[in-house]
Amino acid sequence: MFQYLGQIPYETWTKLLLSVIEFHHKQQANFLKARLGGVFCCSFLKDFETTQKILTENNKIHAALEITLGDPLVYEAHPYDRKVFIIGMSSIFIASNIGEVIQSIMTKILDTIISLLLYTMYLERRDEEKKKMQ
Repeated sequence: MFQYLGQIPYETWTKLLLSVIEFHHKQQANFLKARLGGVFCCSFLKDFETTQKILTENNKIHAALEITLGDPLVYEAHPYDRKVFIIGMSSIFIASNIGEVIQSIMTKILDTIISLLLYTMYLERRDEEKKKMQ
């Protein structure tokens, strides 16, 4: 999806993001919740300003951030989801014109990124220890 975001017309991009929000509320599986949150992470990474504009214009910025940050544990299960979250949400820190809503939760974003990085380091060390024991 990531490589195609720049080629998607604005209206289609809007429908995609709004559909993800609607679909997410119907899900119980953490795997799907993490992947749907990843859509927003990729979208922020690819074009932060357009993504923020779409979500703000449709009064969905809070919903998108709740999906993305609501339960950080959903990103712990799969390395792919952790990487997508860390890279996508880190892109917010280099973006210009960050809206008020996102500015108000920058600490939570940073805290979640750090927590996932620490968890990833823990898993890597654990795997190295297992390899040494074998």
